[in-house]
Amino acid sequence: MPARERLSAALRWGGALVAAGALAALGLVGGLSPARAAAASGYNQMTGAGQTASAVTVGWDSGLLGPDNQPLADPAPGELNPNGDRSAGTGLYGFEDSDLSGLTVTVSQTQDLGQGGITVSWNWPGHATADSGGIQGNYLQMMECYGSAASGPSPEDCMFGEGTPPAGAPVTVATRDGFLCASGTLSSQNPTGSMGGGAPNQGCDPNEPTSPEDYPCTNGTGSDCLPDDFSIPFVPQNDPADPVYQPELTSAFDQFGTNEVDVATSGADGTGQQQFETLTSAQALGLGCGQEQSDGTPQGCWLVIVPRGHYEPNGFAENIGAGTSAGFGHEIASSPLSAGNWAQRIQVHLDYAPLPTFCQTTGIPDDSYMEGSQLALRAVNSWELELNQQSKCQRLFHMAGTSEQQVTQDFTSSPNQNGLAFTTDPIGSDRLRAGLPLPSLPKIVYAPVAVVAIDFGFHIDERTPGESSGKAQGYLTQPVNLSPQLLARAVTQSYLLDLPDYDPGAVNTKTGKPYDGPSWAQGNPQDISFDPTFQQLNPEVISHGYAELPLAPLETDDDSANNQQVWQWMEGDPATAGWLDGKVKSNVTIDPQYEAEQLGTPPAIDSMPRSYTPCLDLGTASNGLEETRCSTDELPYVTDFNTASADVLAANPLSYNNHWDPFAPNPIQGTGYWDKNPPQLPGQTFEWAIDDTSDTAAYGLVPADLCNDSGTSCVGPTIASVGAAVASAKPDSDGLLEVNPADPGPGAYPLTEVVYAAVDTLKASKQTRQQYEQELNDYADFITFAAGQGQTTGQAAGDLPAGYLPLPASLQAKATAAVAQLRALAGGGSGSTTPSTGSSSSSAKVSAGGPSTGAAGPGGGSGAGGNQATTPTTAVTPSPTSGPSQAPAVGSSGASPTGPVIVPPTASLAAGTTTAPPVGPVRDVLVVVLIVGIAGAGGGILSRRGRLPRRHGRSRP
Repeated sequence: MPARERLSAALRWGGALVAAGALAALGLVGGLSPARAAAASGYNQMTGAGQTASAVTVGWDSGLLGPDNQPLADPAPGELNPNGDRSAGTGLYGFEDSDLSGLTVTVSQTQDLGQGGITVSWNWPGHATADSGGIQGNYLQMMECYGSAASGPSPEDCMFGEGTPPAGAPVTVATRDGFLCASGTLSSQNPTGSMGGGAPNQGCDPNEPTSPEDYPCTNGTGSDCLPDDFSIPFVPQNDPADPVYQPELTSAFDQFGTNEVDVATSGADGTGQQQFETLTSAQALGLGCGQEQSDGTPQGCWLVIVPRGHYEPNGFAENIGAGTSAGFGHEIASSPLSAGNWAQRIQVHLDYAPLPTFCQTTGIPDDSYMEGSQLALRAVNSWELELNQQSKCQRLFHMAGTSEQQVTQDFTSSPNQNGLAFTTDPIGSDRLRAGLPLPSLPKIVYAPVAVVAIDFGFHIDERTPGESSGKAQGYLTQPVNLSPQLLARAVTQSYLLDLPDYDPGAVNTKTGKPYDGPSWAQGNPQDISFDPTFQQLNPEVISHGYAELPLAPLETDDDSANNQQVWQWMEGDPATAGWLDGKVKSNVTIDPQYEAEQLGTPPAIDSMPRSYTPCLDLGTASNGLEETRCSTDELPYVTDFNTASADVLAANPLSYNNHWDPFAPNPIQGTGYWDKNPPQLPGQTFEWAIDDTSDTAAYGLVPADLCNDSGTSCVGPTIASVGAAVASAKPDSDGLLEVNPADPGPGAYPLTEVVYAAVDTLKASKQTRQQYEQELNDYADFITFAAGQGQTTGQAAGDLPAGYLPLPASLQAKATAAVAQLRALAGGGSGSTTPSTGSSSSSAKVSAGGPSTGAAGPGGGSGAGGNQATTPTTAVTPSPTSGPSQAPAVGSSGASPTGPVIVPPTASLAAGTTTAPPVGPVRDVLVVVLIVGIAGAGGGILSRRGRLPRRHGRSRP
């Protein structure tokens, strides 16, 4: 096994998420303020599409906004284009008013933000993006900034300058530099040229430098000294004494870390839409968004949008729409940070949620916490933030995302350090899928807490090269139609650009032959956008070889029920199953190495293998490393769905190009590796991932509708379709509802998942009775909140985030029964009340005399992971008053006389101000709080742009 692939064994998905605390470190849920209304009319809970209640619409004419997103009454002194001048069409830049007036911008969410995506849409009548041999004008530029809480940011406060504009646009529009003018006079009638003798159309700025910092050449020497230019530094919020200028900007952020949007284009009608990634201080320390301030509130940030019409900051009117000429010509060329351009900005205040670091961790054992499926992370992070705040950090809940294998290992450990895990399958199912014997499991209670779905998140931003008359298509907003056949081709490296030894135009220096790829692939499409089936299903998507990059979906490197469900959906289509096994031919030939694995034959595998083994070989480098690019270089894995979705939004392909850099760091801690492909360019972006609806919604990605190959039957993840799937789901041997992807039911979304909280009721069997009771009550309290108040949709802490279906009453009843069982085992629990119970098919069964015996485990064996629970072993010292509660039995009819009622939390949690017992070894609290500081653990793979290599192929069990 190559060294870089051996490295992946030490950086597995599960362990990585445990080390980093997963999504909680990203501040992905709302703040600790009271819950707000979930959304404005038309908001889609499952996909996150639409406007939230905190959406803001602002017109350029309204002028600069303040922290309340209302127009400032008195803009900051020195503002070149104050609000009064804009509205009156007068002042220094009055000549631009007719160009910019009428532009309106809507930002979909401005409150309770964390790392995620917000939708920016706009209407600029009569201003289609001018595109003639390259984008010339009539577009928007966007960036995130910190700045004055009262009046807004300055250019020095903004993360901008490391992006790459689309082909044909001057690179200078993506920098922090510009030309100084020979004259300080601003004129649209007689614009001045640059100090260096350049023509007026170069776009010099007579209002720069606005401060000495913008002109780092006062001594006439130094690496930043450009006597005829200005350079606006980025001043990191966390290091204001060390401004960073353009040549060294990668020390603050690079092209893979910036969220700037260099060019956002408008269609022929002047409208457009762009997803913008918001970053917390966990991803962009130099901005500090969301970090705690001295008054205990989170730091807000600003979204700055600079419209670029056809004027340069010296007043020169570019003749956009006309053909370009040599050198500077009919195109906007200046930086948006230039003083004259900055004066035209729109600024919208972004209210960030607190990062979940408010609870101290002193004395909390680090070996006891909740863990499990990444599908639950966003919902659980929201609930735990609210519960921790309610208890004033006297009781701490925290979940870390882990793999199914890790959960099984923990639940079979003695003692189990993690008494509650979130799962979609019975604990131990991973062993059965791998053909391994089921280990002895403790007695487990399962409580449904969330409904979510596996999805495919897309980011497509397209523009036909060379089109004129403003025919820039821009960001695709409608769902992408995807069939089992298309997905099967995409995940089996069947397209030419997904093969590492296919390099059009390159020649093998050893053999003198071109890198044409294998013979079986010669008739296959270059990428999925050229596939006739894809074109038939998605006629609005342009096929133009998006920078000749592989267009396979980003995938996780794990053996999971999530992956298996995706394969089951593909297997459920007979034509696709036959194609995977080589029995059905089509216009796309399957790779024989994948065909040999018979992936269309049940049982479905639970991974996404890289089975194609040939590599592109350039020989031996000077440092002795083989210059080979293999499948895991061409198609690297990502650590989790969150990382995949972030990369898709940032248009980060993760793959490596054909240039070998002998000085680049490689995965085996040495030097010599392939250069990484940069983010895809605006107008040339096609990126997608296998993820889940909670991440698709959080980042604002475009979801997929799952269709047959003809496109006559399609279904997307909606409240109705996901609800229909839950209604048609069947219980497994442990009572957990499972959706059959091959037959989900009429109108049902086939990749729907029900997430359960699995409680190991014997975890505390070595503890004292008091510790045992406390722990079970803690678990019961969490489930109570999750299945009750936690099902209220919204963006604030405690709410159910977008991407989740509120639990149907039947599943709430099952959660009620599970809570009752835990209360019974805990002897009633302090402050708990007697619940009503749900149906007899509940995952947790309770009788008047105590818990009943449940069904067999996932392997069919008695006591192997079934819904059974017993009282603690004799090692527990019973308290004199302890004993099973007299909860009503579940009736055989499944009916509950009073309906599903979720048991309230214990008194200390409900009150929120009651002092709880001290946190520490005396009280073995069930969970640990998030520690953001450990996010760098696990080999540093949990950065915003994580990836993992993996073995080439995987044998079937």
